Amino acid sequence: MQSLLKLSLLATIALMPLPTSAASAHNHDHRHHDEQNHMQKPHVHGVSQLELAIGNNQVEIQLASPANNIVGFEHTAKTEKDIQAVNQAKIRLSQTEALFRFIGTSCSPLSTQVNIQGLLDKHKHKESSHTEISAFYRFKCDSTEDLTFIQFGLINQFPTISEIQTQWISESNQGMAVLTKKNLQLNFGK
Repeated sequence: MQSLLKLSLLATIALMPLPTSAASAHNHDHRHHDEQNHMQKPHVHGVSQLELAIGNNQVEIQLASPANNIVGFEHTAKTEKDIQAVNQAKIRLSQTEALFRFIGTSCSPLSTQVNIQGLLDKHKHKESSHTEISAFYRFKCDSTEDLTFIQFGLINQFPTISEIQTQWISESNQGMAVLTKKNLQLNFGK
């Protein structure tokens, strides 16, 4: 079930263009339809998408990434090594303290959902070479009004990600940014 905050974010972000990337390792501009948010996104190796909604003392984060960025492949995991890589990625994507650091306020995880099913589904009728991994995080914060920036550990945890195209909205502002190895934090202009 999506929160009102998430629906507000989706309505606003749908009107905002994503920043463009010149730094992708493999530019596969295959459009994928994300059923959760109904947005068309390019499938670009090395590039992940991140959407944030901030308000009501909560932060919601939606991550979408080509599986290649996270596990190094996009086919269904068949070998023991592939299955281990997928399971390890799910564990690492669930460790919020290594992925997100909130500055200006204290935030605690309320829920985490990681979707890697496309890599483990042995009964897929159609083998895709462009599988996506997604994750959804919800945090409860002492005060989102005091949140000045978030430091992201995703690129450190998954070095195949060269950039993260980020869109965010709060109760008073909205913006876009591209996170890279040299810029791992999202500032909220306070």
